[in-house]
Parts: sequence; structure tokens; C-alpha cells
Amino acid sequence: MSKPLRLLIVDDCRAAREELSALLSEESYIQEIRTAKHGLEALSLAEEHQPDVVLLDQNMPGLTGAEVARRLKAANSAARIIFVSADPDAKELAMAAGAEAFFVKGVNTAGLIQALRVAQSPVRKAKRVLKLPRKKKKPPKTVPWLTNIF
Repeated sequence: MSKPLRLLIVDDCRAAREELSALLSEESYIQEIRTAKHGLEALSLAEEHQPDVVLLDQNMPGLTGAEVARRLKAANSAARIIFVSADPDAKELAMAAGAEAFFVKGVNTAGLIQALRVAQSPVRKAKRVLKLPRKKKKPPKTVPWLTNIF
């Protein structure tokens, strides 16, 4: 059984924070939802409460979502980072900053919920799937002039 999720929603728009909170509070596997209105507050809350998942907006005053993601990764935070942004062009920036997923606000809530369920599941180490054949050892080279001596 998977553990309940602790979630941090970071968005400068109060309506977006409240809408995401309301939508996700109905999910039974989410234990705790905290919100932050800017990047510095997000970093402080992340350090204090150790969320499992951080939902980040890209365009915020002060620190951008990508800057917050980089700082969380640099601080060795185990939180999985998912971007939920109104700017579809921010996807490349978000993924370069360490995001695991990117969603445009209001477009794919079912996909966001699915991403949170995946984030809830334990991280598995990759198994070696491809087994390469072992190289056969070549016989030692014989030096012709040595073989004639003995």
C-alpha cells in the first residue's frame, strides 16, 4: 500500500491555489495540502514540511518556478516536482529545471491527478533489462619464434 501524499501548491494567483486545493482535497490518497504564494515562501515551507510533491507555477514574482525547482533539487529535496502553468511555452524551462511533468492550467486535470498517483507510488530502481552476451576470452597470442625454441 502506498503512503498518503503531502502536497505543496505554489502559485501567485490565489484563485488558482484555491481551485487546485479544492480539486485535489477530494482525492483520498492526499493527506496534506499546503499552499505558497511565491517562491521564497515555497522554499521555506518545503524545508519545514518536506512535501512529497510540489506543484509549481512558472511565472511568479521574485523567484520563477524553474528557480524554485533548481533550489529544491540543489537542497537534495526528495519532493517530486510537477509544473502547472498558464504558459505552455514554459515546458522546456520546467523540464530543464528538474520537473517530472508539465501541465497547462485548466486543460488536463485528469492527467494531473494521474501524475500525482504515479508520484505516490514508491520509486523503483531501474532493473537491468538487456543482458549483453559476455565476450569470449581470446586465447593468448603465441609468438612464432618462441614456439620453435622449446
